[in-house]
Amino acid sequence: MTPFIGRRLYPLLVLSLSLATACASRPQAPTANLSDGVTGHPITLRSAHDAMAKVRHIYVAENHESSIDHFVQLQVLAEAHRLDEGVALAIEWLPHTLQDKLNTWLAGSGSKESFLEIITWKKTWGFSLDLYWPILSWAHEHAIPIYALNAPRNLVFG
Repeated sequence: MTPFIGRRLYPLLVLSLSLATACASRPQAPTANLSDGVTGHPITLRSAHDAMAKVRHIYVAENHESSIDHFVQLQVLAEAHRLDEGVALAIEWLPHTLQDKLNTWLAGSGSKESFLEIITWKKTWGFSLDLYWPILSWAHEHAIPIYALNAPRNLVFG
């Protein structure tokens, strides 16, 4: 789960993502289905705009290995940034113990190479960085603070 945090003090918006695929006889590219995480009702990113403008926290659930889910996360982040340039991104992908290293990367060039050098991604998270890179690089490019929220790996996995 990835929260996007703005400055407004309002209720919470939770968006859930699920993959919808066509039946095997008519293959099509998978698409993301958004639903309100509180009510379960289907929504579109466009219809979520008004709700996003009224909340302080937006939680976007995802499947870690879904490029479509991460694409939608980026769209939500971009829309939150359009609504409030003071938005910040909080991620579960890194433990809070790496926040100083993350800050070093954010203050630097923002390159993938420097990120991989500073953050031991494969050891820390393990999923393909290519899935997460568009979000990280977009946040860096737009000077959006990123906060590492996860517990250290030894606490998660014993």
